[in-house]
Amino acid sequence: HALIFAAAVGTPVVGAVYDPKVRAFLDYMGKKHYMDLEDVTTKRLMASIAEAVAEGRDAPETIAAMLEAERIARDPSVKHYSDVEEALRELKK
Repeated sequence: HALIFAAAVGTPVVGAVYDPKVRAFLDYMGKKHYMDLEDVTTKRLMASIAEAVAEGRDAPETIAAMLEAERIARDPSVKHYSDVEEALRELKK
């Protein structure tokens, strides 16, 4: 589901295909950076990430997502967490 959310907000994505639905989704979205799970290596994954980020950097949806993230980060009414553990403690309340 992370791929769906990332693609929806314009974040560059790289997929590890563990099921045909992952490949189908990425093809449908026009994303070309994916590989079968058994073919994932650190080198291939890092190269795909670098390519996806470089290609998506100037995409309007990526720029819009970055601007929205910046707006949220500056919003004083939004609770900000310094680390994951802090966020998890808050969720458990």
